[in-house]
Amino acid sequence: MLSKFQKLSMKVQYIRMLEDNFAYVLYDEVTRKAAVVDPVEPEKVLEVIDKLNLDLNMILTTHHHWDHASGNNKILSLLKKSIPVYGGDENIQSLSKKLCHGDEIKLATMTIKALHTPCHTKGHICYFVEQKGNAPMCFTGDTLFIGKKFVAGCGRFFEGDASQMNNSLNIILKKLPMSTLIYPGHEYTLSNLKVSLLS
Repeated sequence: MLSKFQKLSMKVQYIRMLEDNFAYVLYDEVTRKAAVVDPVEPEKVLEVIDKLNLDLNMILTTHHHWDHASGNNKILSLLKKSIPVYGGDENIQSLSKKLCHGDEIKLATMTIKALHTPCHTKGHICYFVEQKGNAPMCFTGDTLFIGKKFVAGCGRFFEGDASQMNNSLNIILKKLPMSTLIYPGHEYTLSNLKVSLLS
């Protein structure tokens, strides 16, 4: 049980991008250190960073598709400092550190673990984040989509097959704690449910 004096400092701010994408600013409320996940529209991201008075330390890219990675070059050019760009695929814009399954990154007192979930793309990475005293979270990009209280689909199989998606969902992501908060790369709930109902 948490002490009533313990301050939970891991926060997430979602930002709507394009038509149905999400970018996320993950930050530590105490240190103000931040990471951004899939900043396809850099100006929107930097507006949130400025508004919340955060120190952007890294870019976490789930995969190389333009609607997730095409803002990397621009956000780096708009920043006044150099920050690392993480991902699992050499095709990611401005990639500076390729991650493998199980690699860990530190952001303040948070641990960010790379989960290689190939199928949508060969190098797709989900980012599992833990901080003592907080519910864990996972940024799933285009591997897993959710509704308000249920799973509502997975990404298309552009560079993989059903066995890879089965492994990504039913072996890798299924091992996450039940308390894990899921942050998908898109809001496809209605369109995915319509397809399911018509099948």
